[in-house]
Amino acid sequence: MLELVGLRLEVLFFKKLLQYLGIGPEIVQIGAYKSAAEPFDREGMAENSREMGDTILTDIQDRMKELIAANRAVRTSQVQDWIDDGPHSAQECSKLGLSDGVCYEDELEKLLEDEEPGLIDLPWSKLRTEESFLRRTLTFYRPQIAFIVADGVIAPGLSRSSQGGRSVLGVETLKHLLREAAEQKRVKAIVIRGNSPGGAALSSDLIWRKITRANENKPVIMSFGNIAASGGYYIATAARKVLAAPSTLTESIGVIGGKLHLGGLFAKVGITVDAVEKGKRADYTSPSRPFSEEETQVVREQMRQFYEELFLERVAEGRQKSRKSARQAAEGRVWTGVQALELQLLDQIGGLLGAFRAAQLEAGLPETKQARIVTYTKKWRWRDLFSLPLASPLSQERVFALLSGRWSIH
Repeated sequence: MLELVGLRLEVLFFKKLLQYLGIGPEIVQIGAYKSAAEPFDREGMAENSREMGDTILTDIQDRMKELIAANRAVRTSQVQDWIDDGPHSAQECSKLGLSDGVCYEDELEKLLEDEEPGLIDLPWSKLRTEESFLRRTLTFYRPQIAFIVADGVIAPGLSRSSQGGRSVLGVETLKHLLREAAEQKRVKAIVIRGNSPGGAALSSDLIWRKITRANENKPVIMSFGNIAASGGYYIATAARKVLAAPSTLTESIGVIGGKLHLGGLFAKVGITVDAVEKGKRADYTSPSRPFSEEETQVVREQMRQFYEELFLERVAEGRQKSRKSARQAAEGRVWTGVQALELQLLDQIGGLLGAFRAAQLEAGLPETKQARIVTYTKKWRWRDLFSLPLASPLSQERVFALLSGRWSIH
């Protein structure tokens, strides 16, 4: 079955449910397009959010249609017809020209042998990506490019998995890896694979600072995966060059904060709250009551300061833009990689291969000079084993989609 049916952006809204439960959202956002709070205080998309979503889907689907049309030698209007008539069975795909035929895996091998005589059947063991000890020893003298994966929601502490299994990008882990790579003399450049929807503002700023310091001595190249939004883009503004795939969801230059007050829910279920406090606003973060008007203004002003004096300033400085130009691309709006490139929020479209090439050039290494790519990752200690679930693997393979580079096996 080929699920070629087009793209859809669907959002669940919880305003009525929260009202029914007696939960009040107290959320402040800076940025006309910052939509993360909408599910809690609206029953449908705001016009800005709908416009942004439509622009993103249009950009991605138009490129998808162009690629399919070029590959299948048809017009883009034909591809749109295929999308509107989807999904398609395997037999329908063959009849319509969406595929070249229908066969089993063993039949495909025979077809390849007939069409490309002389192909070698390479055993899987020959495709191992890790290098042997002997090869590492013989090529020890080569310059190195450090490779660091920055995956997950940005938060204080160490990188980990949340209780829901979601990746958490810990500021302390990333700072340690950056420091380790920066201090290695044979490391000539650092490539960071960013795949983060954002997270804690302070943690993002601390990572930005560490990348800035590392970039003073050796080039740091940022390569975006599926998403690099909000704090995920904030940390990239410190890099020497930034690359993304055409369909990477990125930017969202804005700030959101607040709390859910549960006073109504407590009353429904018979929970009462009592406290002893010293200070006029000692309980302003308490979930038992909403913000006062004065407290809302304080929270909004702190967020405005972060947005105006840090986030926009980082973007303007890192992308060599004026504050006015940075603001026009901001307001919490999410862009695709192609759109971000047009706004000069990126340096080029490309995948990991492009990032490694950029790192080699920025480090001043000749293209004929072979460099070793060394992955820097968290090192497990014996005491870490006691904090792991028994069924959890010690390492998790990360696969990133939307890579724009063409890969080849050597």
